[in-house]
Amino acid sequence: MAERLSPDYATLKARGQELAKGPDDRAAVEARLKRLSSEGIPKKVIIRDEMIANKQEVLDRVQKRAEEYEQVNQNCAKSPALAVMEEFGSAVTTP
Repeated sequence: MAERLSPDYATLKARGQELAKGPDDRAAVEARLKRLSSEGIPKKVIIRDEMIANKQEVLDRVQKRAEEYEQVNQNCAKSPALAVMEEFGSAVTTP
């Protein structure tokens, strides 16, 4: 009996191969991690309407950084948390 593959198998396989290569600029990712470790999470003022208007960009940026951090740190729990904290920081929101 032939195994039935997911319609997205080729896409998933390509994405897996891309992630296996590691970040394009490993030195920059390591420098960002070192800065976050030494200086802590940055403070940010978040303007709610701008955040909502740019929601997809923000989500894409957080996902990309989480993937990069995981590739460098090899810590699948810490990396996405760090990416979210970096994006939103010690945020002060405005209406």
